[in-house]
Amino acid sequence: MTDDPWQLAELDLAAYLARVGQPELPPSRPALEALQEAHVRTFTFDNFDVLLGGHPGVRLPAVQAKFSRRGRGG
Repeated sequence: MTDDPWQLAELDLAAYLARVGQPELPPSRPALEALQEAHVRTFTFDNFDVLLGGHPGVRLPAVQAKFSRRGRGG
């Protein structure tokens, strides 16, 4: 078992928050609600990768690259 099961060391939180247009806030219910709303407004569902015969996978580096660096949905 790993000491970092959520892979927080690999998470580019600043890039994600910049992409969804949210500041980094202390944990709270209002902060979570704002983050969830920003996420669903920013990232539409798409399955283009699958239709084009490729799938980047669901591991954190692949998802992070798709959402934060390529500006795609999921």
